[in-house]
Amino acid sequence: MSKPLTKEEAKLMLELGMAIFHNTFLPGEFIRKVNNKLIDEAGLELEEAGFWRYRNKPVFDDLWFVFDEDLLNKGQLNRHANKIANSISLIGKLKHVSITGQDLTGFESHYELKDVTLIELLSFLSDQSEAITLITIKP
Repeated sequence: MSKPLTKEEAKLMLELGMAIFHNTFLPGEFIRKVNNKLIDEAGLELEEAGFWRYRNKPVFDDLWFVFDEDLLNKGQLNRHANKIANSISLIGKLKHVSITGQDLTGFESHYELKDVTLIELLSFLSDQSEAITLITIKP
């Protein structure tokens, strides 16, 4: 985990494009700025003045942290890998895999893979820098 930040330092990290969270947030919760808009971990736009208005108590003056998005992406990859492994019987190849991902700016990418092995699919997923948001598999 990164070193604790004050609220003002955390706001600066937001302006620099980093995702942040407070010690009181639930695991996996964070906020970031995309195109000058405050966005939460689910991609929902938050009203910035309101967000900070409700965090004006002393408990929010410090204990902010930079969110390690690499850990989030690895966690998503592990969840996807488990989902894939559970959905595949002992077949040689997957006939069709549809993958949707989203980068930090909100740009969405879509990939279609045909006749791939589980190893090839996992290799493809591990090479993606964006967050994978949806995988559909037809064995």
